Amino acid sequence: MNIRQHVIDLELPVGHSVRTNCPVCHRKNTFGASNDMGILKWQCFSASCSTRGIGETNLSAMDIRALMNQAGISGELSPIELPISVTRTLPDEAVSWLHYWGIHGVGTHYWDIKDSRVIFPVVKNHILYDATGRTLNKVVTPKWKRYGGSGLPFVVGEGNVAVVVEDAISASVCASEGYVGVALLGTNLMESHALSLLKYDKVIVALDPDASMKSLAHVKELRRHIRKAIALKLDDDIKYRLDVDLNKLRSMANE
Repeated sequence: MNIRQHVIDLELPVGHSVRTNCPVCHRKNTFGASNDMGILKWQCFSASCSTRGIGETNLSAMDIRALMNQAGISGELSPIELPISVTRTLPDEAVSWLHYWGIHGVGTHYWDIKDSRVIFPVVKNHILYDATGRTLNKVVTPKWKRYGGSGLPFVVGEGNVAVVVEDAISASVCASEGYVGVALLGTNLMESHALSLLKYDKVIVALDPDASMKSLAHVKELRRHIRKAIALKLDDDIKYRLDVDLNKLRSMANE
């Protein structure tokens, strides 16, 4: 049964919730659902039923932004414009850097002339909501710069298997291997990240080795909403493409 569609069919107004019979276990008055600013949440409170999840409504991005503005919420799901110092034309040093990581042509890249940054755009529904940039100039700080505050992850690649990583380089490396790279742009898993992962058949969390405990914690959280969520213990950051790590990734993806 498509639980998300069942909750959508309840037609809950924004800010409203309902308690009803569970559509899975059919126990009386154990199923709760709510609409939190266009984000649907549902759970069966019966101890023997594991039905729960989160998902987006069928509202358009414009509808959701309008609702957020009405509620006085700013900074989320609001399109951004990159600084005038940003160009679509990449200089040779940026192209060489992308080739070094094996990600030239993987997704779209811009160039920030001011800070000598390669920019990875964060796009959803063809709208630019955010971006993250890596400077190639050793004297410029910070090394990574966020251009917006959407809370959305950087996503690149196509397929049914998503690999959750920390940064945009690692996500692009995963995309070059044939998976969907999802960069948290950090190590914390937010609700906006979880929402972006619901559509994939399998989610592999592969944070850097020094964050392996967080990988396990994220998998535990994701399994509340995604049945096939697993952690990959890396020997090194995935962007370094160690054979042992890539082989483990391929094995997990094909299981």
